[in-house]
Amino acid sequence: MIFFNIPSVGQLKPDTFFGNNDHYGFIATLFTEKYDRQKISEDCVKYYKTPNERYWDQIITLMNACGTKRLDENNSFTNIPLVDYAADQYDKNNFEPAEQLFQFYLINWQFPHPSLTKPSLIKNPKLDFTSKKKGRDYDYIKPYPFILNILLSLKKIKFDQSFLKKDEFYWLFYKFLEKDSNFIVNDFTSWNTDTAAESLANQIYKMRLEGGWGKYNFIKNDDATETSLSYPKGFFKNSKLLNDDYVYNIERKDFFIGLNQDFEEKKVKKEIDLSNENLFEFDRDRKYDDTKLNNEFSYYMNDTNAFENWKKESYLHDTKIYPYLSEKRIMVNSEDNFAFQLERLNSLDEKSVSKSRTEQHILRKYLFKDDKLKSKCGVCSKEFPLNLLTTAHIKKREDCNETERRDKYVVMPACNLGCDILYEKGYIIVKDGVIKSNMLNKYPTKDLAKHIETIENLSCKFWNSNTQKYFEFHEKKHKKKHT
Repeated sequence: MIFFNIPSVGQLKPDTFFGNNDHYGFIATLFTEKYDRQKISEDCVKYYKTPNERYWDQIITLMNACGTKRLDENNSFTNIPLVDYAADQYDKNNFEPAEQLFQFYLINWQFPHPSLTKPSLIKNPKLDFTSKKKGRDYDYIKPYPFILNILLSLKKIKFDQSFLKKDEFYWLFYKFLEKDSNFIVNDFTSWNTDTAAESLANQIYKMRLEGGWGKYNFIKNDDATETSLSYPKGFFKNSKLLNDDYVYNIERKDFFIGLNQDFEEKKVKKEIDLSNENLFEFDRDRKYDDTKLNNEFSYYMNDTNAFENWKKESYLHDTKIYPYLSEKRIMVNSEDNFAFQLERLNSLDEKSVSKSRTEQHILRKYLFKDDKLKSKCGVCSKEFPLNLLTTAHIKKREDCNETERRDKYVVMPACNLGCDILYEKGYIIVKDGVIKSNMLNKYPTKDLAKHIETIENLSCKFWNSNTQKYFEFHEKKHKKKHT
C-alpha cells in the first residue's frame, strides 16, 4: 500500500531535496525550460550519471508530493521562493530553514493528494482487501494531526504506550481505506476529533493486550511491507514532535514511530490545531496531472505567508522572519536564470557538494540554450552536432576562484575534432580576439602545423569584454610555461 500518498520511491526529507541527492538542484537547472518529459528524462540520466532511465519519474513523484514542481503560464519550470531560500541556506550549512520547511509540509500533508491520488482501487489478496477508488471516493484527512491525536490518547491510557507499531500503523490505514467500513464517520472533521482519537487508541491498546492485528502476520515478512512502511516513517521523522528512538518496552523490529515526550500536551495540541486550519479541497474530476491543479497545490504547500503564520503560532520554532525572495518570479529571462543557478552553488568542488550538481551542467545549458541539435565551435566557427561540442573553460577550471567558476562567461563551445584539446594544451591562444598559433617549445609535426594553419588568424566570436580577462590569463599561462 502507498500510505496516505507517501511516495514509495525515496525519502521526503531535506537531504533528498537539498543535500546528497539534491533533487531541487536538478529542478533549478530546468527553470524557464518547457516541460518536455522525454527530454527532461534524458537530461536527468546525464545529470545524475545513472543507468536508471526512469530516474526522473522518481524525482517528479517526490516533487509532486510537496508541490515543488511549478510551471508557469507557458508550461515552463519556475522557481518557488520559499524552497529557493531553504536550498540556499542548506548549501551554506544552515539546515534550520529546510528542516522547518519539511515540518510545514507535514502539517499541510493530506489525503487524497491532487496529483498522487489516481482514481484506482487498491487490492491486497493476502489481506482479503479491496478499497474504494482512492482518488475520488474518500473524504479528506490530515494524516499528521490524525497520528498525533492518537498518540496523545495512547499516552493518556498509559504513559509508556504513546507509540505505534508497524502493524498498528498498517491497521490504521487499512481501516481508513476499507470498503464500506463503519469504522468511524468518513469526513475530515470526524477523523480529527478527540473522540475519534480516543476510540482508535482504545482499539489499538486492546490489540496490544490480545497480541496485535492478526492479518498483519500474512504480510509482515514480505520485503515490500518493510520497504513501504519506511517511507511514511521517514516523512514523520521530520517532526520535532515524533521520534523513532527505542524507548519503549517492545521489540525494535516492531516499532514504527513514537511521541517525543519532551513536549507537553498543549504544544502537541497546538500543532494539531494549526494543521487542521488549512485544507486543499479540489475537484476530484480533474485529472491528477492537470497543470493548473498542480500549481494551485504548489502554492498551498509553499505559501510564504502561511509558513510565517505557522512559525509564529507554533511552539516549535523561533519567530524570526526569513528574507525570502519575492513571490514574483525571478526567472524573467535566460540570463537571470543562469546567473541564479550558478550563484546557488555555494561551493563548486565536487568533494563538498553533491557530485551531480556541478556548474558544468548549468554552463552547458547556457552555451547551447538556443540550439537544439547543432551549434558552432567557438574556435574554428564550424558547425557540429551538439554531441561533438564540449563546454570548454577559457580559463582552466582549476585556475579559477569561486567567483570565476560561477561566471557564465568563463566557458565557450569547442569541438571534439581538435579545437578543444589544442586550446586546452596551449597549442593555440586567442590574442585580441584572433586565433594564434603557440608552438614555442612544443614539438609540432608537419600535420599538426598544417592543421593549425587552417584556423590561425580566424576571429574568435567569444572574445568580448566579459571574456577578455580569461583569454589573457590563458595566453600568459601558456607563453610563460614555455619560455
